[in-house]
Amino acid sequence: MEPVDAYFNGEAIIRDIRKFEAAAFVILDDDGTIISFYTLSNASIHEADFSNTEKKKHSYEFTPATLIGYLGVNKPYKRQGFAKRTVQLALDRCLKLSRESGSAAVIVDVETKNQFALDLYYKSKFRDLKQYTTSGGKYELLRLFIPMKVVAGAQEAPAQKATP
Repeated sequence: MEPVDAYFNGEAIIRDIRKFEAAAFVILDDDGTIISFYTLSNASIHEADFSNTEKKKHSYEFTPATLIGYLGVNKPYKRQGFAKRTVQLALDRCLKLSRESGSAAVIVDVETKNQFALDLYYKSKFRDLKQYTTSGGKYELLRLFIPMKVVAGAQEAPAQKATP
């Protein structure tokens, strides 16, 4: 079972919600079947994790951020564009929440061997932040980030007219 499936189908998601460590959001189809889900948590990015260029854009040692902890699509809905749509819904919610509590970026940790997920986030304008191994050494992860200004700009960009 993949880690995202194990998280969603197990006790971990319930534990995280009860302990106020994550908020879970579920996307349903018309008959109530779960299409996809994602979780959000408050987080921060240490200035040492930013490139020198990016570091100059932030005022504090720790930049407030929102973490997309888990994001997954139910098996029958895979390969139909729901992953991209779920990322967009998560970013929309992150932007809304940032206007209420302050968050300068969205971060996500992706297994380095999960090329589908890496491509998905890169196409959504995420950038590399740092690579690390989990404490047990089980997973090689790449932390990606997208500045909230980029999220806001994508949401507020005027629609492009198609030219013949």
